[in-house]
Amino acid sequence: MTERRKKKTHNGFLRKVSSLFNLDTAHVSTPEMKQVNDTSVESVTHAEAVDALKKAGSTVRLKGDVNLDNVTHEDAVSALKASGERVQLVLIPGPRHGQPSPRTSRANTPSSTANSLRREDVTDSTEEPRVVDIEKGPQGLGFNIVGGEDGHGIYVSFLLAGGPAEKSGQLRRGDRLLAVNEVDITQATHEQAAKALKGTGQNVKLTVVYRPHEYNKFEARINELKQHHTLLRTSQKRSLYVRALFDYDPIRDDGLPSRGLPFRYGDILHVTNASDDEWWQARLDTTDPDAIGIIPSKKRWERKQRARDRQVKFQGQGTPVSTSQSTLERKKKTLSFSRKFPFMKSREDGKSEDGSDQEPFMLCYTQEDTNADGQDEAVLSYETVQQLTINYTRPVIILGPLKDRINDDLISEFPDKFGSCVPHTTRPRRDYEVDGRDYHFVGSREQMERDIQNHLFIEAGQYNENLYGTSVASVREVAEKGKHCILDVSGNAIKRLQVAQLYPIAIFIKPKSVESIMEMTKRMTEDQAKKTYERALKMEQEFAEYFTAVVSGDTPEEIYAKVKAVITAESGPTVWVPRRDPL
Repeated sequence: MTERRKKKTHNGFLRKVSSLFNLDTAHVSTPEMKQVNDTSVESVTHAEAVDALKKAGSTVRLKGDVNLDNVTHEDAVSALKASGERVQLVLIPGPRHGQPSPRTSRANTPSSTANSLRREDVTDSTEEPRVVDIEKGPQGLGFNIVGGEDGHGIYVSFLLAGGPAEKSGQLRRGDRLLAVNEVDITQATHEQAAKALKGTGQNVKLTVVYRPHEYNKFEARINELKQHHTLLRTSQKRSLYVRALFDYDPIRDDGLPSRGLPFRYGDILHVTNASDDEWWQARLDTTDPDAIGIIPSKKRWERKQRARDRQVKFQGQGTPVSTSQSTLERKKKTLSFSRKFPFMKSREDGKSEDGSDQEPFMLCYTQEDTNADGQDEAVLSYETVQQLTINYTRPVIILGPLKDRINDDLISEFPDKFGSCVPHTTRPRRDYEVDGRDYHFVGSREQMERDIQNHLFIEAGQYNENLYGTSVASVREVAEKGKHCILDVSGNAIKRLQVAQLYPIAIFIKPKSVESIMEMTKRMTEDQAKKTYERALKMEQEFAEYFTAVVSGDTPEEIYAKVKAVITAESGPTVWVPRRDPL
């Protein structure tokens, strides 16, 4: 017990004390303070007095009616200021000299961890295991973990602001997890540790030990790998907007360290913290304040999907493309998903949406086929986006089964909102045709080929020795008249329109099964339905990253209603569009 007598000044006699205050900035009038526990502080320097207080312990109580245990800094200062001229402090020694108090440790940034280590000179060897009790909140436990690979332990890497772990003040960034509810996880993998944390009840008992040196070494190794481009460098991006390229259900993810955020393909996510390699903090771009939680990082999702795909391949699923196929042959196979030639009038093509054989034409220009070189298919996760204000009406591209029916219904029901553009052709004009109404008739094949090479067409092809194509200018003309230009093109045209800054609303109709196709298209045979279903799957694999939305349903009416809702929501004038910089 120490006793101190002093005339109070206008700002009190002691700014900060022990764990409730930072002793490094304390101002102590040494002639007034007589003794701290068994240590005399008469006629000592300010630094020596501060050192004596540090060694006294971490809990401070003011003798009398005022208890300063577990109070805020402001409350403690107010109590000290309100005291009389004679003040008596009771200092209760802590369990170990020099140990930083968990309540004052806000070590959820690398700089604060480093500063704490320099100030206290704490080494890993001096720390002992401790038990931390945390009660789960609506967002789970509120901390992230890393490690569990190549013999590394499991470390706390992030504390969710306002979460249960952060509020408890007992857990720190750099803590190594030893046990969860007395179950040893010292040798656990990351997945096993995450599963153990997720499988706990409402009250969780963690056995941890502060290992900042180990954690910093682990983090340094990760950073070194990032600098050599062997890992994603997402830690440099603290905040960004992304569009989800997959559906995510947290209930099916057994590795979540905290409450997960469910989302659907096409949802816009504001990633508020992307510093963790495994988990990101995000919120949905919505007015719902509760639409916030943890989502898998780009690295984590792609790693898990590649592992799943490898399992599928090992089981013999899928038909690999023959290595003897040329690039052109693979492109032909890839681009033959459309039911009909997309640039021709329906009366010329004459085919129905029945899953019949490939149409007799050759595409001579499209956006480049990114998978034509035979490399492994990219795993889709997130796409960085930005918000733009547009001054035109967005074109609409419907892909998949029922697209022709939906296109016709949109134009029939809303003729003032939807229209089609006039295609180009090198075919001679027929007597009943009007140039600019039926087609734009191009004077020579050479001229149209030059325009194709100069990227003036979003898609073009050859049929019966004649070229046909849809030009960027034709689409823009309809868009600037305030109508959605309905485009019957392949998925390759989406990217070309984006490059031309005519960002389309691209909607993929995803069939649920072969049976659902037969149910919605009564005249289709089972064999035709299988072909249609297979083409839809291939189309999704090839162009999914360019879809604005993916729509499914049990009836044509349900699908049509969903398509209209997507178009209404995505019409603008403020829209989310892809950014040029990769994630």
